Amino acid sequence: MAEPSASASPLPEEHSRQSGAQRAAYFTQTLLPNIPTDRQLLIGGDFNCVARQLDVLGPDSSVLGRTTGYYDGLRIAETDRQLFDI
Repeated sequence: MAEPSASASPLPEEHSRQSGAQRAAYFTQTLLPNIPTDRQLLIGGDFNCVARQLDVLGPDSSVLGRTTGYYDGLRIAETDRQLFDI
């Protein structure tokens, strides 16, 4: 059995206040390179990203950064490693 790879750094506490570009960079430069490709995975987390407007209740000015973080970051990790949001 292969040794588990080093896990990616957890999201910093201030992640919820980061811009979409900062979120995207985390997913593509920190998380994605640390996701193993040689096994099936179950990954859990609250990544503070919004994939669809339906996921937002009420008007929220911070939604733009959260959608940018998804489309320019987390979506890329999902596609590259064949991950699915459930």
